[in-house]
Amino acid sequence: MRVTDIKSLEEARIKSVTKLKINIEGQEKKDVLDIVENLKAIALVENNTQGSQIEMQYNLNSGSANIELDKDFRILLNDDNMDKLVENCGKENIDFQYRAR
Repeated sequence: MRVTDIKSLEEARIKSVTKLKINIEGQEKKDVLDIVENLKAIALVENNTQGSQIEMQYNLNSGSANIELDKDFRILLNDDNMDKLVENCGKENIDFQYRAR
């Protein structure tokens, strides 16, 4: 096996992640709305094919649901946006779905 290219973690994440999954567990409605507002602040403009789609995974006492946000609502997973996501959602609540090779 030969290495033909070395990418930074940021470049690899941007290229390989197809979906950002955010886990929301037992949080108050206000907290969920704050997370959505923070996502809007770092989302790409509509009809941008760059970035990753977002799926919210709700796990509340009354039940659970996975909700995919609109395909036009994407986030570029660069280092700055990752810092904001970790700050707003917590590192333990962020997961990635990668492209199949």
